[in-house]
Amino acid sequence: MKIRNMLLIGLFVLFSFTGYSQTLIGPVVGYEISEIKVDNEFYYHYRALIYFPYKSLINNALNYGITLLHFFNKKYSIEVNSSYSRRKLEKITYAAEYLVFDQFTSKMVFHRSFLKNKRIGFGVIYNNNRIKPTLSNFDNYSPVFLQNENHLGYTVAISYQYKNFVLDLSYNDIYNISKYKYRYISSSRSLDLSLAYMFVLSKKTK
Repeated sequence: MKIRNMLLIGLFVLFSFTGYSQTLIGPVVGYEISEIKVDNEFYYHYRALIYFPYKSLINNALNYGITLLHFFNKKYSIEVNSSYSRRKLEKITYAAEYLVFDQFTSKMVFHRSFLKNKRIGFGVIYNNNRIKPTLSNFDNYSPVFLQNENHLGYTVAISYQYKNFVLDLSYNDIYNISKYKYRYISSSRSLDLSLAYMFVLSKKTK
Protein backbone atom coordinates (compact mmCIF):
# COMPACT_ATOMS: atom_id res chain seq x y z
CA MET A 1 0.00 0.00 0.00
CA LYS A 2 2.85 2.40 0.79
CA ILE A 3 4.33 2.02 -2.68
CA ARG A 4 0.94 2.77 -4.27
CA ASN A 5 0.56 5.93 -2.17
CA MET A 6 4.07 7.09 -3.11
CA LEU A 7 3.24 6.67 -6.79
CA LEU A 8 0.08 8.74 -6.45
CA ILE A 9 1.85 11.51 -4.50
CA GLY A 10 4.61 11.68 -7.11
CA LEU A 11 2.04 11.95 -9.86
CA PHE A 12 0.21 14.90 -8.32
CA VAL A 13 3.50 16.68 -7.62
CA LEU A 14 4.34 16.42 -11.31
CA PHE A 15 0.89 17.74 -12.20
CA SER A 16 1.43 20.87 -10.10
CA PHE A 17 4.48 21.92 -12.12
CA THR A 18 2.85 21.47 -15.50
CA GLY A 19 2.05 24.56 -17.60
CA TYR A 20 -0.13 23.14 -20.37
CA SER A 21 -1.87 19.94 -19.37
CA GLN A 22 -4.90 17.74 -19.79
CA THR A 23 -6.05 15.06 -17.38
CA LEU A 24 -8.33 12.16 -18.26
CA ILE A 25 -9.88 9.54 -15.98
CA GLY A 26 -11.95 6.46 -16.68
CA PRO A 27 -12.85 2.84 -15.94
CA VAL A 28 -10.76 0.07 -17.49
CA VAL A 29 -11.30 -3.64 -18.08
CA GLY A 30 -8.60 -6.04 -19.20
CA TYR A 31 -7.65 -9.64 -19.87
CA GLU A 32 -4.27 -10.88 -18.66
CA ILE A 33 -2.32 -14.03 -19.51
CA SER A 34 0.35 -14.78 -16.91
CA GLU A 35 3.19 -17.26 -16.41
CA ILE A 36 3.62 -17.68 -12.65
CA LYS A 37 6.87 -19.14 -11.30
CA VAL A 38 7.09 -20.85 -7.92
CA ASP A 39 9.92 -19.90 -5.55
CA ASN A 40 12.69 -22.55 -5.79
CA GLU A 41 13.08 -22.96 -2.02
CA PHE A 42 9.34 -23.44 -1.60
CA TYR A 43 9.21 -25.94 -4.44
CA TYR A 44 12.03 -28.19 -3.23
CA HIS A 45 11.12 -27.98 0.46
CA TYR A 46 7.39 -28.68 0.15
CA ARG A 47 7.17 -30.83 -2.98
CA ALA A 48 7.46 -34.11 -1.06
CA LEU A 49 5.16 -33.00 1.76
CA ILE A 50 2.20 -31.71 -0.24
CA TYR A 51 3.05 -32.81 -3.79
CA PHE A 52 3.60 -29.55 -5.60
CA PRO A 53 4.00 -30.77 -9.20
CA TYR A 54 4.76 -27.52 -11.04
CA LYS A 55 7.56 -24.94 -10.92
CA SER A 56 5.61 -22.64 -13.22
CA LEU A 57 2.05 -22.48 -14.52
CA ILE A 58 -0.14 -20.40 -16.81
CA ASN A 59 -3.09 -18.42 -15.48
CA ASN A 60 -5.63 -16.16 -17.22
CA ALA A 61 -7.84 -13.59 -15.54
CA LEU A 62 -10.07 -10.58 -16.12
CA ASN A 63 -9.12 -7.39 -14.29
CA TYR A 64 -11.15 -4.26 -13.50
CA GLY A 65 -9.99 -0.87 -12.37
CA ILE A 66 -9.55 2.83 -12.96
CA THR A 67 -6.91 4.73 -14.90
CA LEU A 68 -5.70 8.33 -14.73
CA LEU A 69 -3.93 9.79 -17.78
CA HIS A 70 -2.16 13.15 -17.70
CA PHE A 71 -0.77 14.89 -20.80
CA PHE A 72 2.11 17.31 -20.24
CA ASN A 73 2.00 18.25 -23.94
CA LYS A 74 1.17 16.56 -27.23
CA LYS A 75 4.17 14.21 -27.02
CA TYR A 76 4.57 13.24 -23.38
CA SER A 77 2.12 11.85 -20.83
CA ILE A 78 2.00 9.82 -17.64
CA GLU A 79 -0.55 7.21 -16.58
CA VAL A 80 -1.45 5.77 -13.19
CA ASN A 81 -3.58 2.63 -13.21
CA SER A 82 -5.06 0.67 -10.30
CA SER A 83 -6.89 -2.63 -10.87
CA TYR A 84 -8.18 -5.78 -9.18
CA SER A 85 -8.38 -9.37 -10.40
CA ARG A 86 -9.25 -12.72 -8.82
CA ARG A 87 -7.27 -15.73 -9.95
CA LYS A 88 -8.07 -19.37 -9.34
CA LEU A 89 -5.47 -22.13 -9.67
CA GLU A 90 -7.03 -25.60 -9.47
CA LYS A 91 -5.57 -28.86 -8.12
CA ILE A 92 -1.96 -27.73 -8.02
CA THR A 93 -1.06 -29.44 -4.73
CA TYR A 94 -2.03 -32.57 -2.87
CA ALA A 95 -3.16 -30.51 0.11
CA ALA A 96 -5.04 -27.74 -1.67
CA GLU A 97 -7.94 -28.25 -4.01
CA TYR A 98 -7.35 -24.78 -5.39
CA LEU A 99 -5.76 -21.44 -4.58
CA VAL A 100 -7.51 -18.12 -4.96
CA PHE A 101 -5.44 -15.00 -5.59
CA ASP A 102 -6.89 -11.61 -4.76
CA GLN A 103 -4.52 -9.49 -6.81
CA PHE A 104 -4.29 -5.70 -6.52
CA THR A 105 -2.15 -4.01 -9.18
CA SER A 106 -0.80 -0.46 -9.50
CA LYS A 107 1.12 0.92 -12.47
CA MET A 108 2.85 4.19 -13.27
CA VAL A 109 3.81 4.51 -16.95
CA PHE A 110 5.52 7.34 -18.85
CA HIS A 111 4.33 7.59 -22.46
CA ARG A 112 5.66 9.20 -25.62
CA SER A 113 3.30 9.71 -28.56
CA PHE A 114 4.26 8.63 -32.08
CA LEU A 115 2.31 8.69 -35.31
CA LYS A 116 -1.36 9.55 -34.72
CA ASN A 117 -3.13 8.60 -31.48
CA LYS A 118 -0.44 6.01 -30.66
CA ARG A 119 1.82 5.93 -27.60
CA ILE A 120 4.64 3.80 -26.32
CA GLY A 121 5.42 3.70 -22.63
CA PHE A 122 7.71 2.33 -19.93
CA GLY A 123 7.09 2.28 -16.20
CA VAL A 124 6.87 0.43 -12.89
CA ILE A 125 4.30 -2.08 -11.69
CA TYR A 126 3.43 -3.21 -8.16
CA ASN A 127 1.34 -6.26 -7.28
CA ASN A 128 -0.12 -7.30 -3.94
CA ASN A 129 -1.22 -10.95 -3.93
CA ARG A 130 -3.46 -12.29 -1.16
CA ILE A 131 -3.32 -16.07 -1.49
CA LYS A 132 -6.12 -18.20 -0.04
CA PRO A 133 -5.90 -22.01 -0.31
CA THR A 134 -8.87 -24.33 0.07
CA LEU A 135 -7.66 -27.53 1.78
CA SER A 136 -8.97 -31.06 1.35
CA ASN A 137 -6.45 -33.65 2.54
CA PHE A 138 -4.91 -32.26 5.73
CA ASP A 139 -6.73 -31.53 9.00
CA ASN A 140 -5.65 -28.48 11.01
CA TYR A 141 -2.88 -27.75 8.53
CA SER A 142 -1.88 -24.21 7.53
CA PRO A 143 0.38 -24.19 4.45
CA VAL A 144 3.24 -21.73 4.29
CA PHE A 145 1.78 -20.10 1.18
CA LEU A 146 -1.20 -18.74 3.13
CA GLN A 147 0.26 -15.24 3.08
CA ASN A 148 0.26 -11.75 1.62
CA GLU A 149 3.01 -11.30 -1.01
CA ASN A 150 4.29 -8.12 -2.67
CA HIS A 151 5.85 -7.89 -6.11
CA LEU A 152 7.64 -5.10 -7.98
CA GLY A 153 8.78 -4.89 -11.59
CA TYR A 154 8.60 -3.07 -14.90
CA THR A 155 6.00 -2.71 -17.63
CA VAL A 156 6.22 -1.82 -21.34
CA ALA A 157 3.05 -0.65 -23.07
CA ILE A 158 1.70 0.32 -26.49
CA SER A 159 -1.52 2.35 -26.56
CA TYR A 160 -3.96 3.48 -29.20
CA GLN A 161 -6.59 6.16 -28.53
CA TYR A 162 -9.74 6.67 -30.58
CA LYS A 163 -11.91 9.49 -29.27
CA ASN A 164 -12.69 8.51 -25.65
CA PHE A 165 -11.50 4.91 -25.97
CA VAL A 166 -7.96 3.79 -25.14
CA LEU A 167 -6.76 0.33 -26.15
CA ASP A 168 -3.60 -0.78 -24.35
CA LEU A 169 -1.30 -3.80 -24.71
CA SER A 170 1.36 -4.20 -22.03
CA TYR A 171 4.09 -6.66 -21.08
CA ASN A 172 4.77 -6.97 -17.34
CA ASP A 173 7.75 -8.57 -15.62
CA ILE A 174 7.63 -8.63 -11.80
CA TYR A 175 9.60 -10.15 -8.89
CA ASN A 176 8.73 -11.00 -5.31
CA ILE A 177 10.05 -8.47 -2.77
CA SER A 178 8.44 -10.09 0.29
CA LYS A 179 10.67 -11.18 3.20
CA TYR A 180 9.10 -14.58 3.85
CA LYS A 181 11.53 -17.51 4.11
CA TYR A 182 9.32 -19.55 1.79
CA ARG A 183 7.44 -17.54 -0.79
CA TYR A 184 4.77 -18.98 -3.02
CA ILE A 185 5.49 -16.85 -6.12
CA SER A 186 9.04 -15.89 -7.06
CA SER A 187 8.20 -14.00 -10.25
CA SER A 188 5.71 -13.71 -13.07
CA ARG A 189 5.49 -12.48 -16.63
CA SER A 190 2.26 -11.42 -18.30
CA LEU A 191 0.57 -9.87 -21.31
CA ASP A 192 -2.37 -7.58 -20.54
CA LEU A 193 -4.86 -6.30 -23.11
CA SER A 194 -7.17 -3.59 -21.73
CA LEU A 195 -9.80 -1.12 -22.88
CA ALA A 196 -10.62 2.14 -21.08
CA TYR A 197 -13.26 4.81 -21.60
CA MET A 198 -11.89 8.23 -20.65
CA PHE A 199 -13.54 11.40 -19.35
CA VAL A 200 -11.88 14.83 -19.26
CA LEU A 201 -11.08 15.64 -15.65
CA SER A 202 -9.23 18.93 -16.18
CA LYS A 203 -7.60 21.01 -18.87
CA LYS A 204 -5.51 24.13 -18.59
CA THR A 205 -3.14 26.31 -20.60
CA LYS A 206 -0.52 28.73 -19.42
